[in-house]
Amino acid sequence: AGYAYLSYAEGKIDRIATSELTSLVVAPLAPGESINFLIVGVDDRSTVPEDWVDAFGDFSGRRTDVIMIAHISEAGIQMLSIPRDWKSSIPGHGTNRINAAYVFGGPDLLVETIQLETGIPIHHYVEIDFAGVGAVVDSLGGVNLDFTYPGRDGKSKFRIEAGRHTLNGEQAVAYARSRHYEVLRDGSWQSMGGGDLSRTGRQQEILIALFSQVTSPSNAFNLPVFLPTFADQI
Repeated sequence: AGYAYLSYAEGKIDRIATSELTSLVVAPLAPGESINFLIVGVDDRSTVPEDWVDAFGDFSGRRTDVIMIAHISEAGIQMLSIPRDWKSSIPGHGTNRINAAYVFGGPDLLVETIQLETGIPIHHYVEIDFAGVGAVVDSLGGVNLDFTYPGRDGKSKFRIEAGRHTLNGEQAVAYARSRHYEVLRDGSWQSMGGGDLSRTGRQQEILIALFSQVTSPSNAFNLPVFLPTFADQI
């Protein structure tokens, strides 16, 4: 029964043919060798649920909003965030922002560009959009985060009081998208600054909390919902 369930969940993954991702490193890994995943979040507005707060703007198409490398080894998981505006040499297209590689040549050119720029081999590619992140968070019953101060972002419509909170999918996406995050400290709202660099820190907070909750025994009852939801969104 367990095997059948895992096969069912795995079957929901929308896989990209190997022929369309020729830049991936496909050499077999030795036992215990580390493995690298390129995790890409795209800002496709077309899939955003209608009941979410209208804070996404009216933009068509798909662009890379989040680019991360997850390095998995016996020692654990390490993550490297790559700013989407990082100027890079894109094969066949000169120098441009690294997220332009996705526009020019899709996932394959993005993988190739990142490998050339970082020297890090990429073994697997995972892509998810705003709605997908929200669905995954909701499938776990929310994601737990601690906030030292009240926070807000008028643009992404995120607002939170100080303390420990369980964010639902919509709140988690709004927090991860925040580029104008402010905290209420010493009686006044203060900008945290940092632009995209600070935002990548918030995105990593969400992912680390998700990894922690997925592997927690207390979330065992949520896994039957989480696994097929996660597979269906990537």
